[in-house]
Amino acid sequence: NIRFDWSSPSQTRQLVPQTQLFPTAPAARLMMPEANQMASFKVYPNPGNQQVTIDWSDIATSEVGIALVNAKGETVYTTKENLKNNHDLNATALKPGVYVILLKTDKTVLKQRMVIIR
Repeated sequence: NIRFDWSSPSQTRQLVPQTQLFPTAPAARLMMPEANQMASFKVYPNPGNQQVTIDWSDIATSEVGIALVNAKGETVYTTKENLKNNHDLNATALKPGVYVILLKTDKTVLKQRMVIIR
């Protein structure tokens, strides 16, 4: 995306890439799913407290990998599931905050935000 820089009083206008206007760290980019990577799996309850269910019953796959990434970009949990369509995540050991769930299938990696509250 390109934005115009109208702050300059000169007659010429400069095109400024959006990445220069709103630079983001890799972890921050991870927290904002792209439009084509919007999650097609469910996370409930969200915000969660003790236990959170990750449900991918709408996705036709026999195996998924799940990773949970905190706001610092650190992977704090991983697991693989075979022949199931959901996973109950015990969230009691997680610190309150925003996390990203990465759901890896044989064809793609999907992202969705999850919030843990106490």
